[in-house]
Amino acid sequence: MVPEHHLDGREATPDDLRDLTGWLRDNGAGVTRERIDVLAEGETPVDDPAAAAAQVEPWRGAGATWWMEERWGSAGSLDERMEVVDARIAAGPPRG
Repeated sequence: MVPEHHLDGREATPDDLRDLTGWLRDNGAGVTRERIDVLAEGETPVDDPAAAAAQVEPWRGAGATWWMEERWGSAGSLDERMEVVDARIAAGPPRG
């Protein structure tokens, strides 16, 4: 059974991820950091690699093994939204 975890409408934080992975380690049959993939998501800046890396790093440190670049709330036409996505892809992964 997964623990009830309500964020009361706020955005999740790396500390929330630590709590979740800690619960999984304590209660999941043999779950370890090496045996579980955890996805975190957000929108990083395309034009500032250091800022993008700084945004992703706390999630990596909290146990995230994947980062999903999201653009759920993007405005504009499909072509405009795809330009933003293409720019993010061209910029490469957020690394320091």
